[in-house]
Amino acid sequence: MTFYAFSALFNFFTSLSLGLFVLVKNRNNKTNQTFSVFAFTIALWSFFYYLWQIADNPDSALFWCRMLMIGAIFIPVTYLHFVVRFLNIQKQKIFLGLSYFLFVLFLLFNTTPLFISHVEPLLGFAFWPIAGPVFSVFLPIWLAYVIYSSYLLYRYYRSAEGLQRLQIKYVLLGMIFGFAGGSTNYFLWYYIPIPPIFNIFTSAYVATVAYSIIRYRLMDIRIVARKIFIFVGASVVAYLTYYAVLWFENNLLGGAYSTKSLLIGVVLAGLFVALFQSSSKWIERLANKYFFFSLYNYQETINYVSGQLTHYTDLSKINDLVLTTIKESLGVTQAEIMLFEKNNLSAKKDPLIKYLQTNQRPVVLEELSHLVNDERLKEQREIFITVYERVKNLGAAICLPMISNKRLVGFITLGPKVISDPFTVEDLELLMTLSNQAAIAIDNAELYKEVKDFNKTLKQKVSEQTMNLRDKTKVLEEQAEHLKKLLVMRSEFLDIASHQLKTPISVISGTISMFKEGSIQKMPIETQNKLIDNIYQKSLKINQIIRDILQASEFDTDKFSFVEKRVVPVDLNKVLADVITGNQAFADEKKLQLVFAFNPGNPQINSDPDYLEQAIFNLVDNALKYTKEGKVQLSLDENLQSIIIKVKDTGVGIPREDQVRMFGKFERAKNAVNMYTDGSGLGLFITREIIEAHPGGTISFTSEEGKGTEFIITIPKTQHKTL
Repeated sequence: MTFYAFSALFNFFTSLSLGLFVLVKNRNNKTNQTFSVFAFTIALWSFFYYLWQIADNPDSALFWCRMLMIGAIFIPVTYLHFVVRFLNIQKQKIFLGLSYFLFVLFLLFNTTPLFISHVEPLLGFAFWPIAGPVFSVFLPIWLAYVIYSSYLLYRYYRSAEGLQRLQIKYVLLGMIFGFAGGSTNYFLWYYIPIPPIFNIFTSAYVATVAYSIIRYRLMDIRIVARKIFIFVGASVVAYLTYYAVLWFENNLLGGAYSTKSLLIGVVLAGLFVALFQSSSKWIERLANKYFFFSLYNYQETINYVSGQLTHYTDLSKINDLVLTTIKESLGVTQAEIMLFEKNNLSAKKDPLIKYLQTNQRPVVLEELSHLVNDERLKEQREIFITVYERVKNLGAAICLPMISNKRLVGFITLGPKVISDPFTVEDLELLMTLSNQAAIAIDNAELYKEVKDFNKTLKQKVSEQTMNLRDKTKVLEEQAEHLKKLLVMRSEFLDIASHQLKTPISVISGTISMFKEGSIQKMPIETQNKLIDNIYQKSLKINQIIRDILQASEFDTDKFSFVEKRVVPVDLNKVLADVITGNQAFADEKKLQLVFAFNPGNPQINSDPDYLEQAIFNLVDNALKYTKEGKVQLSLDENLQSIIIKVKDTGVGIPREDQVRMFGKFERAKNAVNMYTDGSGLGLFITREIIEAHPGGTISFTSEEGKGTEFIITIPKTQHKTL
């Protein structure tokens, strides 16, 4: 099968299937009907074109040429008929009738030599048709109809808006490819040596027009152009490389199939793969940077807004950021965010809000008008009509739902674009990502405001109660003191939660929302893995902070003491060995020596083993965190009265001015903050409380900035079992 026979067969199946598909999609729609007739005429022409190409004698070739012209004769008039219906032009009925009559007259001449004179060998074709005198009249008229139909499209395109404007653009683009490709058939009819090499482009036209009819949301035509640009660029690289290698082998290696060529070809194959990959990436970067910058900038916009939203807890700032970004990115005439309260029952009864909550996808005014016309179920059509009227009354072209945790927080209304272009698939993907990011940020901001208001109310009430309790009995004064301590704890908790929990939670929420919307799946696998690991690390940080805060709160509510039944004789060598084991991986990761001087005397004390191990673990963990090189040494000694545990490191040390406050809650040395940002400042406080819960237990340290630190724990041997 020759290329021309294959292209004809391909055009036949493409045109026939698309014509049937569009007709079945909405058989009552006049636009769908006329397009299908137009597609069927192309299918008829293509089928007989294929039979002509495989003909083996002049008579059958001439017969099939006349048969294929049946379809070709009616292509321009069915194209005009489709354009008239597509543009909803009412004043062309008489002209259409006369046009069909004219082309029926040409059909009558098709069976005579006046239309196709004969067939003869020409430019590699065994049987090519030669034009008769009537055909020379037909061809200019054929072209005139195509040009006139395209002129109608262009004229209406200039004044069209929204979806229709983009649909017309697709039809015009397809026309350029389709008719430019199909018209290459007619040069050889007049002995002009140009073969019909672009015949296959006819299918591209039919597919493009079908796409513009059946889809309400069309892809930005620049996306198509960018893909074509990248594909053509990569093809040119492959083409030039192939012929360069072929020239090299033929002229320098004795032919493409010589032994030298075959051996060198192994190396050249690898080089070609590397060249093709790098050149493809370069072409894509070139397209994004210089030719399709606005498309490339969409992802940059999403990344920028996502990063900014994590820092905002003020609703007005979030609204300003989102609306400004949408206006600047898409050039819309107006944009507004509408929020409603969770328990607002009247808002939930609004038909638009119910529709947005149920479907959770953008509502486009132009799409609704098509849905109303296409929907067959009366109940569903009434819903579309109600929502359409509601959106229209808002003066909006689009309503975007703002979804957080599957709950509708509010919606964004957008006016039409300034340049009257429609909202494309890419626009809606950008808008949905932004609206959902904004919904999460607004949800977080409202939660933060509730906590802040609660804090303010609680503080006011406590202040009033404190003033009333000043003249009460000693018992009431002690209760007031206890209440103040609780308030301090609450304030400290809110402070650490605000500073330490807010950022990781925002990062986790933002990243998970990107998973939910599907935008992260478009990123490279390496980037996805980094984001997943980042979520995991942030969750570990949150867990550690919450554990420290809860434990510090437990110590601070009253004088801390151990639970009697948990106090047992403790093997200190084993406890310290477990601490070493728990920190060894961290030490290996930092390439530090972690040393434990085992005490052969096997000293023991009465204690809660879990609390004691945690206290020592905190000291070793801190030592590893703030030691860049060298070692951390853990030792166990005893004398007649006490057990002595030491943790010594070669780390950054503690500045003299910070040493006096190191055992306080949320206290950290300045150099420690710079070196390790995620600390809670509770580790030493917890350790001190545990050690001092042992009767006579003490903890102290010596340190010099830049030379290391040594912590010393002393616990008396003589203790009551219950402590």
